[in-house]
Amino acid sequence: MIIRTIFIAVAVNLLCGMGPTGAQTIFKNGFDPEVELDFANVTGTAGNFADALVTWRASFVDLNQDGCFDIAYGSHSDAQFRPAYLQDTAVFGCLGRFSLLDNSVAGYVQSSPQIPRITSNNWYFNVLGNPGGQPDLGGDDSDGNAPALYPFDRSVGGNPRWSDKISLPGSLDGKPITMVFDANGDGAMDVLSWRRNTGDVRVSTAQTGDVMWQSNTEYSHPYIVFDLDDDSWPDLYPISNRTTIVGSPGYWRNDKDGTFSWATGSFTAWDGIQSFTPGQSEGTSGGLTFVFDYDLDGDFDIFIGEAARDASPDMFCITIQINNGDGTYTKDEQALGCLMSVAKNQTVPYGKSVAADFDNNGYVDIMYNRASTGVSASIQNYYFFMNFGGQFFLNDTTPDFGGGQGGLGVVPGVADYDNDGDLDIVKPSSGGTISVWENRSTNGNRWFNLSVRGLGGNTDGIHTTVTVFKEGTDEIVANYRKLANVTDYSTNGHHIGLDRNNSVDIVVSYPHDGPTYRYNGVSSNQHIILFHDGCMAEGYVAGSPIPVSSQEVSCTSPDS
Repeated sequence: MIIRTIFIAVAVNLLCGMGPTGAQTIFKNGFDPEVELDFANVTGTAGNFADALVTWRASFVDLNQDGCFDIAYGSHSDAQFRPAYLQDTAVFGCLGRFSLLDNSVAGYVQSSPQIPRITSNNWYFNVLGNPGGQPDLGGDDSDGNAPALYPFDRSVGGNPRWSDKISLPGSLDGKPITMVFDANGDGAMDVLSWRRNTGDVRVSTAQTGDVMWQSNTEYSHPYIVFDLDDDSWPDLYPISNRTTIVGSPGYWRNDKDGTFSWATGSFTAWDGIQSFTPGQSEGTSGGLTFVFDYDLDGDFDIFIGEAARDASPDMFCITIQINNGDGTYTKDEQALGCLMSVAKNQTVPYGKSVAADFDNNGYVDIMYNRASTGVSASIQNYYFFMNFGGQFFLNDTTPDFGGGQGGLGVVPGVADYDNDGDLDIVKPSSGGTISVWENRSTNGNRWFNLSVRGLGGNTDGIHTTVTVFKEGTDEIVANYRKLANVTDYSTNGHHIGLDRNNSVDIVVSYPHDGPTYRYNGVSSNQHIILFHDGCMAEGYVAGSPIPVSSQEVSCTSPDS
């Protein structure tokens, strides 16, 4: 299947080129870039997914840390079997085939006891500091109880195993949403939890559950966690308040000791993106919120989406808080883009979209996912907005990935599962139509696959920034930051497109006032591993354990 992306005229009513003030949006432009994305449905050869019948979300996750992405599914209850599939490997790497992981041995679904349980928002991070970097399994109970954590236990015959599930240490109860990050820079993971209906927010230690900080604000859902003020410490940004789509006027600034203080003055005031029928818009769900450097100016910007739910007009809109580079942000009225006829994401919190570089040109694209509760099985799920130099273009044909079927199979997984240098897709559906889509694009662009090891137990490298430059220059080719984010479910699988650059310079910046290293003239089209002590390991071949310590590898030292 070929997806061709070109400029779309406003007259066809697919792309609204004018915002409320009549300004031109970055979602249209006067030139006609073209890119071909070729996705092939390889489900028949990828494995037998007959056990994946009731799936909430799909993720490519490296469950056993062998460099080969596996597939994990989430369902709406621990009482429902949500299968996991390990990718088959050989001495020369990943085979692209998946086999069912025996739950009776691995213990990744536990129906008893009933509470705690996971009913939504499954995530996979090394929360408890597993020495091999293997992920613990966590998630939230959207039906009113405490979130659950499945601690990684050990490997049995090369396969991962998890111990008895527990309540996520220190989390709020009563329908909280959770994620993990390092609040105070000690290299140990902490838990962020918040109640979307009360505004309560808490940070606690993942190891012991000790509460480090707790507060309340009317702005509560969702939170994104990233270095908002460019001081290398992760801050907390609540996107909207509890009842209306209103941009938060402030954020929780990291006090660098595990506590946070409310700060204002960083954001241009804004009252949402578009006027929908009251009470019918839920567009600031975490699945429509991204942080990335869309124009490669070195600063990370905030993309916030809204979509109508059973409302009029039927549309999906994106606004951007542009990073001014000085700790302040401006809502760019010229960056207001609206999709008319493709929106209909009827229950937006279920319809997670993806921000990733699908064509390896260095610029992050958006794969918008419209499917959700009430959407017919015949309705197309995904629409690609391809990013060319900071301008987004909607593909002119509808990529036929198939419909959403029911309401729950709406969260896709994206990763380079076959290690050929481009991003593939695993697509779930509550109707049982699990499918694997291989990216077979051949545009000649170069790439990196990265593993980043942070300080101490932060083996996922959360909060680390990797900036890639054209060799011998300060021209940015790509800019990546590993986020703790409700839209970021994978463990440490980073993928970066490099356009046509055969070799590049890399600058790695570790968080919490950590070190910065520069490596010059690094060859592209390879998997590299970056370590907190300055070591870079080149030429890693997937299929063997990903090293956690620089003592396990031959190191390339930084040039500065």
